[in-house]
Amino acid sequence: MDTHLPTATAAEAATGPTAGPGAGGGDAPAPATVVVVGAGIAGLTAAWRLRQAGLRVRVLERGPAAGGRMRTVDHEGFRIELGASILGRNYTGMLRLIEELGLSHQFSPSSTLCGFDRDNTVHRLRTDSRADLLRTRLIGPRTKAAVFRALPNFLAHRKRLDWDTMDRNTYLDTLSATQYARRHLTQEAIDHLCEPLFGGGIVLASPDRMAAADMLFYTAKLLVPHFNSPQGVGLLTRTLADRLGVELNTRVTAVRRQPDGLSVTWRGEDGEERSDRTDAVVVAVPAPQVPVILPELTAPDRDYLSSLPYSRALIVSLGLERPRRRRPSRSSSPSGRTPRWSASNSTTTRSPAGSTTAAGSSPSTPGRSSPTAGGTPTTAPSPSRPSPRPPPSSRASARPS
Repeated sequence: MDTHLPTATAAEAATGPTAGPGAGGGDAPAPATVVVVGAGIAGLTAAWRLRQAGLRVRVLERGPAAGGRMRTVDHEGFRIELGASILGRNYTGMLRLIEELGLSHQFSPSSTLCGFDRDNTVHRLRTDSRADLLRTRLIGPRTKAAVFRALPNFLAHRKRLDWDTMDRNTYLDTLSATQYARRHLTQEAIDHLCEPLFGGGIVLASPDRMAAADMLFYTAKLLVPHFNSPQGVGLLTRTLADRLGVELNTRVTAVRRQPDGLSVTWRGEDGEERSDRTDAVVVAVPAPQVPVILPELTAPDRDYLSSLPYSRALIVSLGLERPRRRRPSRSSSPSGRTPRWSASNSTTTRSPAGSTTAAGSSPSTPGRSSPTAGGTPTTAPSPSRPSPRPPPSSRASARPS
């Protein structure tokens, strides 16, 4: 992001990690300093890479915990995702990071099973299975034929839809997802596939307001195998935060230009306002928050960032008990129950003694289960109370490993 502040960016600092005289009175220059604002997966990854480049990095997070939308919590023996629940095998950068941190053995393949509601019936469908698409009663033969006819066109775009090659499909930015779907699919596919997946799923945006490029880009992520961890996807952000050291409950109020670099002003838990000098700043927070942190932005940049809309999601996690059928897991929870975790479309259970399910939905498409959803979490009902028989959508998402 061009902040119009004439100082080093994080990338420039990484190529020349020295600034000012060295400590201890010597002539050797000290490593450049970088402050990272925000301890979500983006901020933590940036901080990790900058530290690998030899810079001194400080991470400031306004909340009580690091992780952002990649957080996992344990609630009365149930493991609950507060945001994303699964990761795609085409997340090559994240896979590389997991390997670097020595966490590969903690992650394993996950189900791609989704539950789609139609006429009060939940239809189970694995997003990476063409066989499931052929067998499902969610859509009729005419729509199935249209989907398979559209696959060559979709796959042709999919090969070029990458962050580094987006300009090859610029015309798809002027076409809405609904317009694209109407050209290649049927209204039935729009109502019962596109709308649940995108309106109440991974993007939380109506296909009418979503670019075709975005729809194709995110659909490509659905068509690959997924993975997650029995410890929750928050294992990655927790590990990064532990190794980096994150200052929590620290709200950055301003970043300003100084003759010798930048000044960062923040308030800690005690409410005291403090400032410090740094060579570069990485701002890794939602776009509408950036103008508050960078008051020296130009008016057009401020207006643009402030206007970017974000979708809200409500994640409801339902914890269920069921009789033991196999040997218990080797792991245990503080409450004595085997920890389970789940979110949205998949459940990983180290012991089939119990399972949890969750249904992610957006206000615009209530009750439609989705592969991933991020947003405001709700805690699971206490598993110590008797649980009613789960509805079809819950049963559809429960998949013991």
